[in-house]
Amino acid sequence: QTLVHESFCSMALAKFVAILGFVLMFHGCFSASQHRNQLKLAGLENVGLASDIIIELIIGAILSLAGGAGLAGKFEPIRSIQQFSKTTLEAVEHPDFYSFHHRGASLGNIVRKHIPNPPLR
Repeated sequence: QTLVHESFCSMALAKFVAILGFVLMFHGCFSASQHRNQLKLAGLENVGLASDIIIELIIGAILSLAGGAGLAGKFEPIRSIQQFSKTTLEAVEHPDFYSFHHRGASLGNIVRKHIPNPPLR
């Protein structure tokens, strides 16, 4: 039960961090729009964004990425040898997932109709 509670807390924290990052990015974009409008009204040249807006956008992006990574769940190892070291070949092959009823059959009829002798490979 402790594992379920920890998982729930970590998911809630990840969701909170992702939402906080999104809110920061939204506010940063709104502030950037207001900043540019104020520059236009003042007749000043658009030289770029203020540093506080840039910092807010960067922090929001980092928090959104961290929250999204936390919501993704457990990551699998990159090296497949670690993941499949104890898996047999029979467990990987699933002949019940083979499908011979696909769009290739109808596409073949259309090709034969328009090209009487299609080139072979």
